[in-house]
Amino acid sequence: METRLSDEDTLVLPDSLRRHVCPRRDGRPGPKPKVNRSASKTVRERLRALDAVRPLTECEGVTPDMAEALRAYLSGNADAFGAAVAAALLLQDAGDDDEKVAVLVADSWVDEHGLPFAACAFAECSQILWNRPGLGLLNGDAVQGMALVSQAPKAAVRLRVFLAAAGEDVHREAVERLAGCRRTASQRAAVSFLVPTRVDWVDECCADPPVVKGRLGFWWMLYGSLGAPGQVDRLLPHKVVNRFLWDRALLATMADAVGPAITPLVVAAFDDTWDTSTRKLFLEVLAVLPGDEAFQALVDRADQKNVRPALLAAAKRFPERARRLLPELAAERDALAAGRLPDAPPDALPEPLAVPRSQPARVQPGEWADLEMLPQIRLRGREDALPASATRRLLALLATSDPGQAHADLAAVKDACDAGSLAAFGRALFKLWEKIGAPPKERWALSRLGWSGDDETVRVLAPLVRAWPAERTPGKAYAGLDVLAGIGTDAALTELDDIAQRAKYKDLRKRADAKFAEVAGERGLSPEQLRDRLVPDFGLDAAGGLVLDYGPRRFRAGFDGNLRPYVTDEDGTPRRSLPKPGAKDDPELAPASYERFADLKKAVGTVAGDQIRRLEAAMVARRRWTVPEFRCLFVDHPLLWHVARRLVWLAEDGTATAAFRVAEDRTLAGPGDDALTLRDGTRVGLAHPLDLDGTLGTWTRVLSDYELMQPFPQLERPVHVLTEAERGARRLARLQDAVAPARAVLALERHGWRRGAPADGGYQRCLYRATPGGLFVNIRLDPGMKIGHGEDNPVQRLAEIRLDDVPEDGRWSPRDGRPFGDLDPPTASEILGELAGATTRA
Repeated sequence: METRLSDEDTLVLPDSLRRHVCPRRDGRPGPKPKVNRSASKTVRERLRALDAVRPLTECEGVTPDMAEALRAYLSGNADAFGAAVAAALLLQDAGDDDEKVAVLVADSWVDEHGLPFAACAFAECSQILWNRPGLGLLNGDAVQGMALVSQAPKAAVRLRVFLAAAGEDVHREAVERLAGCRRTASQRAAVSFLVPTRVDWVDECCADPPVVKGRLGFWWMLYGSLGAPGQVDRLLPHKVVNRFLWDRALLATMADAVGPAITPLVVAAFDDTWDTSTRKLFLEVLAVLPGDEAFQALVDRADQKNVRPALLAAAKRFPERARRLLPELAAERDALAAGRLPDAPPDALPEPLAVPRSQPARVQPGEWADLEMLPQIRLRGREDALPASATRRLLALLATSDPGQAHADLAAVKDACDAGSLAAFGRALFKLWEKIGAPPKERWALSRLGWSGDDETVRVLAPLVRAWPAERTPGKAYAGLDVLAGIGTDAALTELDDIAQRAKYKDLRKRADAKFAEVAGERGLSPEQLRDRLVPDFGLDAAGGLVLDYGPRRFRAGFDGNLRPYVTDEDGTPRRSLPKPGAKDDPELAPASYERFADLKKAVGTVAGDQIRRLEAAMVARRRWTVPEFRCLFVDHPLLWHVARRLVWLAEDGTATAAFRVAEDRTLAGPGDDALTLRDGTRVGLAHPLDLDGTLGTWTRVLSDYELMQPFPQLERPVHVLTEAERGARRLARLQDAVAPARAVLALERHGWRRGAPADGGYQRCLYRATPGGLFVNIRLDPGMKIGHGEDNPVQRLAEIRLDDVPEDGRWSPRDGRPFGDLDPPTASEILGELAGATTRA
């Protein structure tokens, strides 16, 4: 459990840091570690093995003085410098096990010659540089390389722990002998780390620290020795550059010994470090340091990644300081607390939240999921809310359950809670996750919006899903698609479909399209059938319009066949536009009506083009609807009926067909305005000009007489007819060897044409289009379209055009094909027209 603060100016380290503090003899030493009694034997065996390969005294970089000391140590003498040289040679051979070997060597020193000797040997190590492949001695700026002790922080900590727990006689002897090992600045730093209670020695180090090439050397040992604010001040002018030796133990030791005075050092190190895990350590320490300086440092960097959770933790630890230095956060918390509902009694809670549940250890919510920053969740039909303990259990449940599967416990929670407050809770949790940098391991805060979300969640999320790929976070965007599908309302599925049609990024469009098709399949519908059911009615009345109430005056808005809005006075007199509210209008009704009409124009404008294009595509694809579907989706729909009555429809009852239109009173009328009744079992579709068999001119006159302008070319659509020879042919000679610019080939995709899979060299040499009857028109392109070149591809020759049972999706395969007469005339007309518009003769 983390210790709570009673005084905002007192440092109390949480257990997560406290247990890593390296002890001082005047502090709270931990348990004395046991010396590895087999270490000396192992070290001697390794030294003999190395010496057998090449005499150690002849290794590169071993000076005569080093060789003499090494011989003495290898002979069993307590020569500290020789022990340091031997350690350097072992570490040079250790590779990635250097830290493990360093600890083994430290234990061997203690085992063979005692703790005071081991401390002196470590101090001597500070003079030796580890220059692969040889060794060196530290000599001011003359020798470059890595000091041996920099490879042995765990060994240094181990020796310090031994010294902190040693008896008085052993400790006194060690300090006396170490006094003779302080000949250089580097040795003084190593000695001060081992015995930081010698404040005078630490002061001397801080006043004259080891500096190599203008930078602070042996800095981690100096920082681990600090015990007073004045010592920190002396080291501040020296820049810290090594990013790799910062760890939890060093930071915890500094904080425990010096307190908030280390803030400038920690902030400088944070600003100079790019490594995410190390930056998180600095933030963890800053969040527990008392004083305004540490808190303000977090406030100033709140927009940086991972800072937000540390700031929230600091605000929770130091609430009064947060009120002074971060008033907006305090205000947000106060606002949430102000309208707080009472806690629901235990017997009112949903069963999964009423008692603690064991959760997998791999995920539990972090401190960023701060209950004080989240709205309460009200219980359904009640005026009380989940207590904090139940909310914490819910967070654990959300974090550990699989978003892709139904979860009985979550279903029970959703049934028991108010839907609106649950959705608001989910959005607030998601926003907190975003503020801490949206870490992937905590992505459940996004994924679970599919469980808690509503249409307001959709409004917030959909623009983000479109934007995330540009921010190089496609994983969030793909998870967002799952959320929209999970919410499953008309608004959510409309946004999902819009992303599939319009998103800037191809892969996002592809995934959204697949997800939309998956949802449609789960509902037993095709994607187009689901799109039919998602057309919004925008709250229009049965006549397809709405009244705009200004109080003393009213206006009526309606739509024409292209779904363009218009406005009339209450008596039907047309107006050029809706007037702005005036001084005599109702101050609440009039602005609300004016704003509603502005929003409606924008929303319908977005929908209109899509729906008109969909209807034209439905005519070309020969789509058919049942009579109930036709009435629900078009005749009775308050928006689409404006379009439906400007088109000519076709009823198919067995082999009999009848063309009709939707009259102003929503009845169905034939070409002579005779009433038409559709029997159950009749199929309804949009008529193609080739379906109208000599009545095309009649229908053109009828629509003209009623001043009905068509939303897309239907009756006046160009018609293309296969000749008798072409109907029997298996190749379309009319367009054989025609050529098409690359841009024209790409434009054909708007009509449903698709390029085949890439073959050798990334070239797509096939073009195909599905037909309503289940057949495919396949075209061999020459030379083919190279992926990624777009309109820069060369002009394409239509080398062969064939009708097949399967698409030619890849390499061109020779087939006999089928006669083009197998296409119904409207489909053949559309295909001929599309290709004629894209090509010219070679």
